[in-house]
Amino acid sequence: MNNNIIKINNVSKRFNNKKALDNISLDITKGSITGLFGGNGAGKTTLMKLLTNQIKSDSGSILIKDKPLVFNSKINASIGCLLERPSLYPYLTAREHLSLFNLLNTKNRDSNIKQLVEAYGLDEFKDLKAKEYSLGMKQRLGLGIAELLGGEILILDEPFNGLDPVNVNKLRSRIKFLKNKGVTIVLSSHLIRELDDIIDNLVILSKGELVHSISLNDFMKDKDNSLESEILKIMEAQDGKFI
Repeated sequence: MNNNIIKINNVSKRFNNKKALDNISLDITKGSITGLFGGNGAGKTTLMKLLTNQIKSDSGSILIKDKPLVFNSKINASIGCLLERPSLYPYLTAREHLSLFNLLNTKNRDSNIKQLVEAYGLDEFKDLKAKEYSLGMKQRLGLGIAELLGGEILILDEPFNGLDPVNVNKLRSRIKFLKNKGVTIVLSSHLIRELDDIIDNLVILSKGELVHSISLNDFMKDKDNSLESEILKIMEAQDGKFI
């Protein structure tokens, strides 16, 4: 296996004959953090659903650790994801959720549930049932579950949604911690400024097409503006509305 833990080769996807992704190819390096950016309808969520085996591509292939990701097979056990608002059991606490999902986790049964509860800022609500959670608390628990089930790869769509500034910083620290452990992370966020010192690489999509796939250092070389300004400039040039 080479250093590319994810290889996307000429992948296309349409919905009702409308192009969602058009012949996308890119490689994601093991242990890296890749930021996925684009406007409405750019194809970010479609790409993430393909990576997590939730939908099937019309053409092309995706390799995870040099093995084909086959649609409708058991999702690759090395991938954890949070793509939409997490579905939780209303009468379970955070610790009970994590303990339950840990039973399903065949690769990492020694997970420290207490440490995960603390890492995602849920320790002060340890006795609270999920039905009483705010949106931000649900998001944090969903992220903890994704980390628990993932192991080697995390796919996160708008992980900062619903988080206050304190918990945004906690999540940024957690993402850096996971990277240092060798976890590969692909994430999208409209909060670009929260990612400028986290991501190693960035991918920009527009109307289903790949605009850029480049390292952060190369992208920002000889540029005086912020990452946010540079990405917004590209999105405007692509006639896309960034949200």
